[in-house]
Amino acid sequence: MSSINWELANIQKLFAVYILIFASLVNFSTEIFFKPSFKKTDLQIDINTASETDLLFVPYIGKKNVKKILFIRKKTDIKSLSQLKKIKFYEKFKYFLKLEKN
Repeated sequence: MSSINWELANIQKLFAVYILIFASLVNFSTEIFFKPSFKKTDLQIDINTASETDLLFVPYIGKKNVKKILFIRKKTDIKSLSQLKKIKFYEKFKYFLKLEKN
């Protein structure tokens, strides 16, 4: 997959996430905006393989938290998302992350 297609796919997923957040805040049905053709897991990224740029696209993480996640990951592979509980906004961004079983 070319990098342009990959970037477009990420932008589409990010846009879909923001529409879902907006719709939940104002109590709209998401079907007004679009009918999603993807699963929840399509919006999640693997915490052990995601690049710094990928992590920056995750809502609520931010640059400081990305640095913390990369530091933890450098020491050891993350075996459970609960290893990130001490990071600020964990309760908000944990829904956008997943762990792939190797």
